[in-house]
Amino acid sequence: MNRKISLALLLIFLVSAEASFGGQATGPIEPFAQKVVTKYRTGSEIMSLAVCANSVFAGSRAGLLVFSGGQFQKYARTAELSNIQALFCDGLSLLIGTGDGLFSLSMTGNDGARKVHEGGVAGIFRWRNNLYLDAGEGFMLYEPGKLKPVDIFELAGASEFAKSSKNHCGKNSIRSVAVEDDKDIYLATCKGLIRLKSKGQGQKITGREGLPYEDALAVAVENGFLWVGTSFGAARWDGKEWQYFEGAQYLLHQRVQAVAAEPEGGAWLGTPAGITHVEYRMMTFAEKAAHFEKATRERHLRYGLVSDSHLEKPGELSTSHTFTNDNDGLWTAMYVAAECYRYAATKDPEARALARESLQALMFLETVTGIPGLMARSIARPDEEVDKVRGDHPMQWDNFSPDKKWRWKGDTSSDEVVGHYYGYSIYYDLCADETEKEQIRGKIRRITDYIMANDYNLLDVDGQPTTYGKSNFYDNWRRFSPDRGLNSLEILSHLKAAYHITGDPKYQDAYLDLAWNKGYARFTVRQKINIPGFINHSDDELAFLSYYPLLKYETDPALLKFFRESIERSWKIERPEKNPLFNFIYGAVSPKGTDFDLEASLDTLKRISLDLVRWNHHNSRRADLKIKASRGRFGEKESKTPLPPDERTVMKWNGNPYELDSGKGWQPTESMDYAGTSSGGMSEEAGTFWLLPYWMGKYYRFIP
Repeated sequence: MNRKISLALLLIFLVSAEASFGGQATGPIEPFAQKVVTKYRTGSEIMSLAVCANSVFAGSRAGLLVFSGGQFQKYARTAELSNIQALFCDGLSLLIGTGDGLFSLSMTGNDGARKVHEGGVAGIFRWRNNLYLDAGEGFMLYEPGKLKPVDIFELAGASEFAKSSKNHCGKNSIRSVAVEDDKDIYLATCKGLIRLKSKGQGQKITGREGLPYEDALAVAVENGFLWVGTSFGAARWDGKEWQYFEGAQYLLHQRVQAVAAEPEGGAWLGTPAGITHVEYRMMTFAEKAAHFEKATRERHLRYGLVSDSHLEKPGELSTSHTFTNDNDGLWTAMYVAAECYRYAATKDPEARALARESLQALMFLETVTGIPGLMARSIARPDEEVDKVRGDHPMQWDNFSPDKKWRWKGDTSSDEVVGHYYGYSIYYDLCADETEKEQIRGKIRRITDYIMANDYNLLDVDGQPTTYGKSNFYDNWRRFSPDRGLNSLEILSHLKAAYHITGDPKYQDAYLDLAWNKGYARFTVRQKINIPGFINHSDDELAFLSYYPLLKYETDPALLKFFRESIERSWKIERPEKNPLFNFIYGAVSPKGTDFDLEASLDTLKRISLDLVRWNHHNSRRADLKIKASRGRFGEKESKTPLPPDERTVMKWNGNPYELDSGKGWQPTESMDYAGTSSGGMSEEAGTFWLLPYWMGKYYRFIP
């Protein structure tokens, strides 16, 4: 065969192999609509909104406001008006309904508002060239100089539907009206929406149809996008799905009593405390990754460790400061992994430098204790304030480095151990030079030898096993421990990683002994505990971080049979959560062609908010969700289906996506289930939890 032809065939083979590396490939990903939220305090209650002649107007008790120069300010041409209850853009005129009349304001001149009707006006809409006003006694047909009572159902030819759709909301039950393309009419009521179609047909839109909250106060529709303001948040329908906007993440007050929709899909939402603008900007994954990377570098680095930050004032990022965390090692290890995947996917030297910086911090957690093989949960200078996580071991922070320059947190959990092996193994494979590989080998040897020398337990400074550092399940009394499956999975993964990194056969021998002779391989199969009230989402994260090195390095078909059965069972249970990290790990270690819900993973990455402040959310009042009869392990109410990531409190992948009322951290959320609860917003999550699955997806070519 001709040498040039051979070379061409080889290149074709390599390109084909590269394209299939990811297993479940996808085509080019177009920019997606990213939700961007801006809140404006107005100093006066907002009762109406309208977008007219490319300007945004707000009706308040203090008068008409216009959006100009990045803020809402009094509109000079209508300075005499107050108590503005209704706004409507009618061609080149803005109609203004107040407590004592209807006014018309030309958008093309400089004159003031002209009064065209005496008497209060609380609502305005136009349908088939006629203008209708809510004049306090129901809607009226407006003609210059007179009003004629009308029945909206009769207007739409839906009298028969009206007879069968009594909603028992009382007198003047229609709070707001919106017309779509002069055809369909939407009515906001206390029992949801009513849609009157052009041919006289009607439809109720309630929680059963997906409306998150039924007590509707305002409705607007534009270019197929339907927006609803309710007494507890706002909702948006885009023709495919509902989205819910609730809590201080989106609103200055829960009561959304005015809505103005935009053609591009966004809206302005008016509340008693101010206005929210929700817009959908086209964004790429690369741009979103840069946003999270910037936020992480600016506000979440402490001695190279990466974790969440505290805020002095709710939601004000300028008041952010770093703080110790219960699991600084785990979160830092995940950041190291994210940057190594980024380096491997892009060869960007910055990614490798950032990974190296945090790797050194991770390794220092073992150095600082002065006990070879024992790593700290976190570190601080002796004079620094430290965290007080509920349930702390009383001596956790009573430890100092040999030189007394550092204070360190003990009672180290399996979370930290998992993080070290996970982070070291990925850095070793994707980022390390020979010097760094030797450093990692030394760390892995010390940690593994320390655990093995103490009967597979992690001993604290007092010589006793730490609370969550036990991996000995071959003694009879330990064989029935509920954490047997997970901890067996973890120690097998650690030993396998140790053998891969060091090449020392003693770790492989120990691994095989535990796997076969002590039954650990069999124990892993049902490691996921799926009993209501006992489901531990933190354990799920630890399990998948342990699956990755174990299945990546194991080649024995007999052992892989156990481990694949284990991860497949775990993944099927986790599948409804649409977790991109778990899905990508499952896809990476499974045979080629395995379905791992790529599209669901991409959807989650898209819907995660750019705002990573931990705001409280209250979803147990929603009409569209079904609530489990059982509670979560902290007593929290749970939905039967996971909540979308932008409709719940921001959380790492160890959080509970079924939790309805969240934002209190580790506190039982029952205490939040009342209307007057605080908004939260006192901490910001690092971008690691998004960056890790994204860059892993890029590395494995799941994401082009």
